[in-house]
Amino acid sequence: MKKLIASCLLLLVSAAASAANFGDKMPDGVATDIGAAVSAPDAGERTGKFVGRITQVCQKEGCWLIIESEGKAARVRTKDHAFVVPKDAKGTATVYGVLSPIEMSAKEAKHLSEDAGGKEVAPREWQIVASAIEIAE
Repeated sequence: MKKLIASCLLLLVSAAASAANFGDKMPDGVATDIGAAVSAPDAGERTGKFVGRITQVCQKEGCWLIIESEGKAARVRTKDHAFVVPKDAKGTATVYGVLSPIEMSAKEAKHLSEDAGGKEVAPREWQIVASAIEIAE
């Protein structure tokens, strides 16, 4: 039994060690799947902890990334550009911040498209202004 407990603790420590943290300390609590969060009937602006698979990262500075789940996505922007993430980040990201639907100008969409290496950016999307990001590969 002691070996089983020791093995479980080792796995937990290993899992925690493989995650990289950016920005503020991640608050405690369970993260909501981003696909479920933006698909909810009452979806709207709210503060919380969200999780999804990283599909894109800003290739100029690493100041934003896109997380996706269930075919739904949100762009995660670092609050006040106070921190960045690696441009080659991949895996799963847990983020804490304000989720809201955004309608951006053509100029803003073009700017984000350039940051994404020319990938098209929809003028309407979900965005999270994040104060904390944790990336687990």
